[in-house]
Amino acid sequence: MYFPKDMTFQYFFFDTYIGYFLQALPISLIVGIIYWFIKFKNDKKTPVSQKVFSCIFVCYITGLICLVIGLDLMNVVWYKLIYRMESGHAINWFNGDFDFTLDFFNNIGWETIGNFLMVLPFGILYSLSQKEFSFKSTIIKGIILVLIIEVLEPIFGRAFDINDIILNSLGIIISTLIFAIIKNIIKKSKNKNWLFSDLLNGEMMKKKRLIILSIITICLATILYLLYYFNFIPHKKYNNEYFNIETYISDIDKDNDGIDDQTDILINARKYISTKPKYKSKYYGSGYPDDEYGVCTDVVAFALKDAGYDLRELVNNHIKENRDLYDIDVIDKNIDFRRVLNLKTYFDYNAISLTTDIKKIDEWQGGDIVVFKRHIGIVSDKRNHKGINFVIHHANPYQKYYEEDILEQYNDIIGHYRVS
Repeated sequence: MYFPKDMTFQYFFFDTYIGYFLQALPISLIVGIIYWFIKFKNDKKTPVSQKVFSCIFVCYITGLICLVIGLDLMNVVWYKLIYRMESGHAINWFNGDFDFTLDFFNNIGWETIGNFLMVLPFGILYSLSQKEFSFKSTIIKGIILVLIIEVLEPIFGRAFDINDIILNSLGIIISTLIFAIIKNIIKKSKNKNWLFSDLLNGEMMKKKRLIILSIITICLATILYLLYYFNFIPHKKYNNEYFNIETYISDIDKDNDGIDDQTDILINARKYISTKPKYKSKYYGSGYPDDEYGVCTDVVAFALKDAGYDLRELVNNHIKENRDLYDIDVIDKNIDFRRVLNLKTYFDYNAISLTTDIKKIDEWQGGDIVVFKRHIGIVSDKRNHKGINFVIHHANPYQKYYEEDILEQYNDIIGHYRVS
């Protein structure tokens, strides 16, 4: 997808989870409103609460379908509506992948957690939209919906994944169970305002206080875990010596500064992030950002530039000589080297390709380059307690630290390179 000069809005709207939500929101609301007029316009028997929750449920399902199945199509349509031009993004109709490998427990990250959380509202919203609650019926219908969506995904160029089915089904079961428990508690409680009554009033109040305390404890523990898992709470760092791994030293010193390339790249990456760049995607006439802003590719570009490798020139020359290797409509040397997939293509032919298996810890070294489907960074020489390297990167405007323990969170590593 080619972005014009000021790319701040484009990044937010087309490349963030909040942006995806905003794309789906108007569509969901329109479908919900249409459903209300078709279903309830002349209906005076159905309780208003049931009508409202039915429409909310329809909005939720519409949004779910837009985000899971129609995300690429939605991106293309919104880009066309906003900019009156083609996005350059092609939808691979009937060309999706099929993954039957059950491995979500080995790749817990944003995507795994998202697949679980995205269906949690189903059990609650569907139950509230029905006249009578049926635990079995809610779960069966939810799983059927999951299967239908997953079967349709390859048609839209996305992937059928057995892990998605398991996680989605688990989310539906848990949310339905939560609704059933809450409904049962409310039904059995004689005092419907027990949450605000005297907690010292007899044995029942003690049990309810224990339940509340347990829920609060679980929520706090979950929040703390997520803050740690996603690096808002810093992780302890270990070095190569701790794992008896020999630090790699390159034989080449491209810029003749007395520091080998591998070490130079690592030092330069840290030097760049020490400026604390703010995440904002912009176009620069000089190619390299010359203000306080930057994106993920700039970490790599500056790390290599100060080691003697000017990616702006190198990538541009490689594109001109090998145009067929790059998915580019218009060559622009000031932006092409700041595209993740362009850099991957360049490194495929101009760097040493290494393993993408993060468990082979002795094959990962500080100063290496790691490429994900939509992200890139410099491998740090710091490691977590398992020996897996941290990554020096710049992923989004909300990132607290620039050197983070993220390799285990990503399951889309598509490249691992060493310059020399």
